[in-house]
Amino acid sequence: MESFRFCHQLRVRYSEIDGQKIVFNANYMTYYDTAIDEYFKNVLGHYWDEPIDGVELVLVRSEVDYKSPARLHDLLNVYCRIISFGKSSLEAEFHLTRADDEQILSVARHVYVMYNLESGKSSLIPAGVMAKLREFEGI
Repeated sequence: MESFRFCHQLRVRYSEIDGQKIVFNANYMTYYDTAIDEYFKNVLGHYWDEPIDGVELVLVRSEVDYKSPARLHDLLNVYCRIISFGKSSLEAEFHLTRADDEQILSVARHVYVMYNLESGKSSLIPAGVMAKLREFEGI
């Protein structure tokens, strides 16, 4: 996981497992969403609960590969990084591992678009946001 500069840790709760006693697949999306929010708090200094320059980030595409199940009380590492930028979009990659052995449980890629709340359309990534993200990721 050396290529990732950010990791968020969480523990699987009882409400997140299904009848097979493994994490229900939809909960992985919550894990990724939590990780990207913490990533932005770490890199930009705030969460995405308030728009920046009138825009906010919205998820437009998600691809997840499930490798091995997470189970109740597992301590998980959710690694997160931005791997590419467009003018109004960015792509994030996630690796979710069990903390004790770093076994990869799932891998995901998400595409996010900057969305202008007033116009209801996509918007350019604010220059300051782009600069901080590029500096953090070294790209």
